[in-house]
Amino acid sequence: MKRHQKILRSIATLAAAASVLTVAACSSPVGQGISQSTSSLADRLRGGGTQTSDASQTTAVGVGVGLQQRRDCPIAELREGTQTQRVYEEARQGDPQGVLYQGTINRVARDCVYGSDGSVSVRFGIAGRVVLGPLGLPGQRTVSIRAVLFNTETGPVWSELFPVSVDLGPGRQSQAFTFVQQTPATLIPPSDTSKYRVIIGFDEGAAPQQ
Repeated sequence: MKRHQKILRSIATLAAAASVLTVAACSSPVGQGISQSTSSLADRLRGGGTQTSDASQTTAVGVGVGLQQRRDCPIAELREGTQTQRVYEEARQGDPQGVLYQGTINRVARDCVYGSDGSVSVRFGIAGRVVLGPLGLPGQRTVSIRAVLFNTETGPVWSELFPVSVDLGPGRQSQAFTFVQQTPATLIPPSDTSKYRVIIGFDEGAAPQQ
């Protein structure tokens, strides 16, 4: 029960949902991390800039039927206030001198994959950087990314927490990273596309203790 309540609070922070949230128990997201099908999206994320809005300016990718038809793609956006995650030494929470490392998201992009049944899957990604803090040491560092597929009229449709590991080797004080994922296929009428969005950000409630 406590874990369920914690998840709901995390979704509320990212999605600015109503007081009662109903998260559908959808299937697991398609794929894990960056694959061949997501390489172009990852390349766009690595392309530069520090914009925190949706960096996708291309026509969405069509799969199955309707390749000749143009459909809008739900936007992806970074939830305000969740672009940074600080991980502290356990006994020094909130102390700037107690920071082990900090993650920052600086770029968001997306495109869409359409199924023959009219379903839509939003492929989304972020680019960011992890920087060691005053107490930080080299090694594998983990940041926690929360993604929510959100209907502006009815609330969250899907939510998932992704731990992302970033390798800061010996002598390295910071490391850039990219992360790409995909929502489950969801039936979205073309007329309702504007009601859907993917909201992304760090989940402070899931910050690892290291």
